[in-house]
Amino acid sequence: MTAQNQWLKLVTRESTLLERTLRFDGYVEMLPAPFTVKLKDLLAVYANEMTTQYTKSDDLQSKINDLKHDYNQIGFEKIVNYFQDTLTQLTQDAKKLNYEFTNNNWHAFCESYKKSRAIILYSYYLAGFIKQNSNNQYQINILQKIYDDAEKISSSNWKNVEPYFEHKIKEYNFPIKDLTLQEFNTLLNTNKLPANHIKDSVTIMKLENYKSSIYKGTETQAILKKLKLEDTTSTSLFVTGQVAHTGHVQGPAKIILKKSDYSKVQTGDIIITQMTHPDMLPILHKAAGIITDEGGILCHAAIVSRELNKPCIIGTKSATKTFSDYNLIDLNCKTKTAKCLTKKDSNVINRT
Repeated sequence: MTAQNQWLKLVTRESTLLERTLRFDGYVEMLPAPFTVKLKDLLAVYANEMTTQYTKSDDLQSKINDLKHDYNQIGFEKIVNYFQDTLTQLTQDAKKLNYEFTNNNWHAFCESYKKSRAIILYSYYLAGFIKQNSNNQYQINILQKIYDDAEKISSSNWKNVEPYFEHKIKEYNFPIKDLTLQEFNTLLNTNKLPANHIKDSVTIMKLENYKSSIYKGTETQAILKKLKLEDTTSTSLFVTGQVAHTGHVQGPAKIILKKSDYSKVQTGDIIITQMTHPDMLPILHKAAGIITDEGGILCHAAIVSRELNKPCIIGTKSATKTFSDYNLIDLNCKTKTAKCLTKKDSNVINRT
């Protein structure tokens, strides 16, 4: 099986279906002209409030020519100004929804939210392009701030529309956030709930050769069987990755996949997660070290590990599947590895 025919895993996140399909639309549309960078292939599989995204090729290398065009023709300063103006508008639009439960406001919010997600992805690609070509750290730092601001604003503004969802849930007596964006918009337009809705059913969002489609219901299992999804399951008891912050530490593992896992973390634990994010700061302060499946030039774990002075390796791809809660982990950033020293089947562990 070659990488060209296989869907390679990118990220796994806890999410609602409504938010994830809205985000997917933003990634499909990307930014308007004069921006030229578009996604060719992207796959998102949603089930049980978790979404895993896949791609068919190197995300950066497949977009180098378009990034070069935008960087030279639009110019770095104008790109940054567009990002900042759009994020400011996103914040203003979302505040209105706290008080006005109208369909028009919802549609306006969707357009702004999709742009914010596109900015997050675009700034990530552009930082990678600059790193490869000029290694201009000043410009990378600017993009880092934009990326962080966009993530914070995006997360905060989604929370700000919770009153709108609560209003709709009461109006229809239905779990609105279990709908796809298309189903929700149809509900708003027709005032009719979707027939035969199944909570937590598998939903596939697929962008292939620039053409997007969404599958839900009985057909998804047959589609999943045909897709060549990368399997990151590991039979070994160690992983390797990139060093985000140096150090050498040992401690019990805590696997963090959902917010409900946060309560497991105690001082001295090694947090193992797909990727850290701002909501995790309280538990990250407790951690002795951090290990992530994912990682990249602008990732949150790389930044927060340096700020908190925590040993951290990123981009292991399989740490959350390799280790289990209470495994005693040796995290050695000098060798870029994390390995299981002993297995534990309870929360009784020597923390000295």
